[in-house]
Amino acid sequence: MGGNSAGFNQHILARGLKPLILGEAIAADTWIDRDALLKHFGDQRPWYASAVLDASAAWESRMRSWAGPGGLEQLYSDSLRYGLLMRKFQAEVYRREIPYGGYVVSVIRDIPKASMGLLDYLGRSKWTTDEWGWQRDTICLLKTEGDRRCFATGERIRGDLLLSHFGTTAIDKGHLTLTLARPNASPPGVELLELKELQQNPGTLAQVVEIDWATQTCPRPHNC
Repeated sequence: MGGNSAGFNQHILARGLKPLILGEAIAADTWIDRDALLKHFGDQRPWYASAVLDASAAWESRMRSWAGPGGLEQLYSDSLRYGLLMRKFQAEVYRREIPYGGYVVSVIRDIPKASMGLLDYLGRSKWTTDEWGWQRDTICLLKTEGDRRCFATGERIRGDLLLSHFGTTAIDKGHLTLTLARPNASPPGVELLELKELQQNPGTLAQVVEIDWATQTCPRPHNC
């Protein structure tokens, strides 16, 4: 998205400042809850049902032969996690590269050829309100070389931390703590940086700090 956003900026600068709203974007598919759909639809296939509802059975069977018992148990939940993180990444890059543009998160409900909705085929919300809590008037944004989000053990994490602030009032004496999360470790996080007395006007994007962190050395793959 960073490269495409740069193209938008070049177009705007060449033709004069105008409002920009990114339409059908900020999207990611998720896997279908096949068992729930079969239980609900039975032998019926309404027009809004997933186009792969029946065909997915053969694919899942083939994958289970490779993945072994329980190998696909997390497929649905993992796809939900990926779908939300993908949208989070897209929204953050857009707010960083085109800070004064607007965007629309696609789409409200799963459609036959793509399970990319915020609601599934049964009208159930895929994520809670808390899981979308990162998307607010004020949000921290990360910029790394090539928009990397993966780093090898022993490698340094270098980049810039920016603050997008589009609230109604200025930030006065703001307090920001940066923590490197380690969900399955004890302690669950390592405090890396604390910033105080932050000042920022509404409707602005500002670079807060340059980061240069060392990654943890891991002799073998493991869950973080």
